[in-house]
Amino acid sequence: MNDKGFIMSRDLLQHELGDSDVIFCHGSALDLLGLYTAYTFLGRIDVYAKEAGTKPYINYRVMTDFSGIDTVQVGSLTCTSINQTFNDMLSSYDTLESDLLLDDEALAKGLSNYYHKHGETFEGLSIDPANAGHFEKIKPWAIEFYDK
Repeated sequence: MNDKGFIMSRDLLQHELGDSDVIFCHGSALDLLGLYTAYTFLGRIDVYAKEAGTKPYINYRVMTDFSGIDTVQVGSLTCTSINQTFNDMLSSYDTLESDLLLDDEALAKGLSNYYHKHGETFEGLSIDPANAGHFEKIKPWAIEFYDK
């Protein structure tokens, strides 16, 4: 996928889908938000889209509309907000689609980076009650991620 010499994930994402009606989500959102770098370069781009595309390395999560999705702009790209991203990943934790280890690592490292960037606290995160069990399960791994 990254055979075009891109240095930053954002440049690659812009090149691949910059003009598309998509919202970058899951690991790709973590990448854009600066919470897990290199996710995109490791083999998959995750997007919410209104229709599936044809690129095999893009995980199109097809939705009828984007209402109810909390987003932010990163340059000219739209991605899910930090809270939306973590909640989306936590809600699909038991059924993470392809590349389970990459998604587990992205979630743990993303939470760890959030934790360390916010004074060793998860304060400011708004975890949905339905995701609290998964969050509590992965939280110790996230806190100790860099201690290993």
